[in-house]
Amino acid sequence: SAQTYNDKLESDMMSVEEKKRSNGAAKDEKGVEIHHKDFDLKNYIKDYRGNTKIKRLVFIGCRCPEVRLAAFRSAITELKKSRDIELYTETVAQAREYLGEKLGEEWGFDKAWVEKKRNEFNAKERGLADKIDTHRRDEDSHEEI
Repeated sequence: SAQTYNDKLESDMMSVEEKKRSNGAAKDEKGVEIHHKDFDLKNYIKDYRGNTKIKRLVFIGCRCPEVRLAAFRSAITELKKSRDIELYTETVAQAREYLGEKLGEEWGFDKAWVEKKRNEFNAKERGLADKIDTHRRDEDSHEEI
């Protein structure tokens, strides 16, 4: 089933890219490029956290060619600290669309990480379901008394 899941992830990644192509180039869809050769990405992004930080990095990566590589790499690095498989997949697809191979292998689509996060999610979901079932059984046994 892991192979089927990986095939679905690759398909999802391709569908993100296809949607962007069918709606026009990502640059057109995302907006105008802003050239700012002295933009200090690290200083700008330091006060952001979580999804806001990631979305700002992607926004900058889409618009500012001078820091595009650093912005997308930072976004992907932040995403791998999270559990958001969908946003990770979309961001890697966007980064590849803008940067191609310049993105680098380390920031490419990591099937193993996605599978690990999926397994962690499934294990947590099973654990919570077991706790609910145990609680229901305990309540039922108390009602019988």
